[in-house]
Amino acid sequence: MLLFYGKPMHNLDDDENLSRFARLAALRSHFFAFKQWPEFAPEKKDTQTHAMAMALKQGTTLGDMSGDAGILVINAHGSAKTFSGLDADQVAADLFALGIEAAGTRELWVAACNSGLQDQRNTRFSPTFTQQLSMRLRERMPGIVVYGPRGILRYGERTMENIGNGQQTLRYGRVYVFDKKDKHEYPFEQGWVRAGY
Repeated sequence: MLLFYGKPMHNLDDDENLSRFARLAALRSHFFAFKQWPEFAPEKKDTQTHAMAMALKQGTTLGDMSGDAGILVINAHGSAKTFSGLDADQVAADLFALGIEAAGTRELWVAACNSGLQDQRNTRFSPTFTQQLSMRLRERMPGIVVYGPRGILRYGERTMENIGNGQQTLRYGRVYVFDKKDKHEYPFEQGWVRAGY
C-alpha cells in the first residue's frame, strides 16, 4: 500500500497534483520492478494509493483502505530529520492513529528525500529520520523493519503524454537516488538503507 502526504502548492503556475500523481505512479512501477509486490502491479493502477493526511482527518484506518498494509510505502517531501515537515515522533503517532499495529505492517518504506541519509564522517552520532522512526515504531511493533533512501529521490525521463480530448498527463520513466555529497547516482533498487534499530 502506498500513502502520500503531498504539500501545499506554493507557485500557482505549478500543478502539484499532476506532478505528485506522476511521482506516485513512478514509485509504484519502480517498486514493482524491484520487489514484484502484487499491490503495485501495473494493472492495479493507483487503487493501492491513499492520501495519508485525508485518512487521518476522516478517521480512516489502514484496515479500511483497499490493499494489503503488510508492506507500506509512505511518500512526501523529506529531509534527514523530517517527513512532510513532521519529526519521527509525529509520524509514528500518525501511523499508530492509522492502525499500523492492527494492520500487521512488517515493512515500512519511507520514500522521502534523505530520510535514510547517513553521515559517513567519524563525528558524533545523529540518528537519521528512518532510524528515529524505527525506534518509535519498534516500541510497540518489535518486528517492523524500516527503510529509507540514502540520498535524494530523483524523478527523470519526464514526458507529457496525450490521453485524449486534448488532455495530457505527466510521466516519469526513471526514479533513482542521488547522493549529493558524493555526486553519485544509485539505481532505484540500490538506493535504500535499512534503519539500524
